[in-house]
Amino acid sequence: MSSLSKNALIVGALVVVLLLGGFLILSQNKSTTPTTPTATQQQEPVLTKASIEIKDFKYSPATLTVKKGEKITVTNKDVAGHSVTSDEEGLFDSEVLGKDETREITAPSELGEYPFHCTPHPQIKGTLIVE
Repeated sequence: MSSLSKNALIVGALVVVLLLGGFLILSQNKSTTPTTPTATQQQEPVLTKASIEIKDFKYSPATLTVKKGEKITVTNKDVAGHSVTSDEEGLFDSEVLGKDETREITAPSELGEYPFHCTPHPQIKGTLIVE
């Protein structure tokens, strides 16, 4: 075999190795690279969790809009015990929470505005709007 044929064979083999290596690299990147969903793919909705924080003897937010039956996280960041209790008895009540305690309440299943208060501190007031 001539030296020209040997060189062509070596170059050909190198090209094949490089092509295969490039293919392997591309196929690895393809599996780890996130793709943008197409119009036919459905994206799951991002669910945000409604929450009320109690701090400095205030509700934050003082007015909260939620959907029927939505779960609401209540967190007490104050030194005193507080609650989120519906003015209409029995609709929702976090019960009294100590500092840094959290509890979940459920919004009423009927549309409307629902005033609430803190049981130990009735001057602390808020409104839950169910849409």
